[in-house]
Parts: sequence; C-alpha cells; structure tokens
Amino acid sequence: RGRGRARLIAGERFDAEVTAATAEGEREFRVQTIPIDPYGGTDVAFGWFTDITERKHRERTLHESRERYRTLVDESPHPIYVVQNGEIVYTNDAFVDLLNADDRAALLGTDPTEFVHPDTEPVAVERLRRVESGESIERREGRLVTVDGATRHAEAVATPSTWRKGPAGQGPHADTTHRKA
Repeated sequence: RGRGRARLIAGERFDAEVTAATAEGEREFRVQTIPIDPYGGTDVAFGWFTDITERKHRERTLHESRERYRTLVDESPHPIYVVQNGEIVYTNDAFVDLLNADDRAALLGTDPTEFVHPDTEPVAVERLRRVESGESIERREGRLVTVDGATRHAEAVATPSTWRKGPAGQGPHADTTHRKA
C-alpha cells in the first residue's frame, strides 16, 4: 500500500495484482494508477481495478493440467519422443532405455531416422514427414537400431503436437522385441 503511494508521489504509474476479500469471497484484481498532477505537490491519481479472478483461475488450471501431463509423459513406462523440424526435441526415460542411450541429452537434437533400421527407413521418413505436417499416423511395427547398434522391434503411432508454440509430432512407442525373440 505504501509503495504504491510513494510511486504516485514520485510521478510514476503503478500496476500490481492484489487479492482482496469481497462480499462474494476472495477475488483477485489488477490495480492500475496514473498520477494526474505530479507537479502540483498533491498525490492525486486516476486509478482503476480490473477483476482478474477468472483469468487467474484459468491460468492456474492450465498450469496444473500441463504439469499433470508432463508428469504422465515423463513417468510413462512407454517410450515417447517429440520431433520438430526433423530433430528430437523431447524424450522420456523409457525412450532413452529403448535406444540404449546414456541419457536424454544424447538423443536431443538428433534426427529420429538415425535410429530406424535401414530396411524400414523410407517408410519411417514418410511417416515422419506426414506427422510433422499435421497428420495422425496409424500404428505400425518396425525395427530400430539402438545407440550401441542393437536391433529392437517397436510398435509406434504418431500424432501431431506442439512444442514451444510450434508444430511438432509426438511418437509413443511400445517395445515389442520380446515378442520377436
């Protein structure tokens, strides 16, 4: 309260978010003030309150939803990666394990087709192109080549997604190597 008054006396604008008890319960407001007569020695200001309770509620709900989704993907036992502009931009630990990589950083920035078996590479490249252009891709089984050169069998589906506000593709996998043994 004192901070805003001191800023007004100094001729500065004031803009803050506050919580206040109202007859309807606790509400959140954006308070904005503009000094009207900073040269006359008075602390007269024009100010207004905007009720931002619903917006703040939506922001918290969206943040919580994102956190739940991120935890679900991070902790999933199923390998998942996100590709954008032909590069892996996200992977969970299960995908790291599927490719026998040391850690996530070893896969980030790589072209996902590097891990596709040469026999299925043309199909994989086409599927990747389609998903990055916004098309969902049906489930398909194929072979992967791990970081250490081993061959693994996996079933994958790909769906369009976004990553950092840009178009991307998301690819959940299922390791089916045990079925082929």
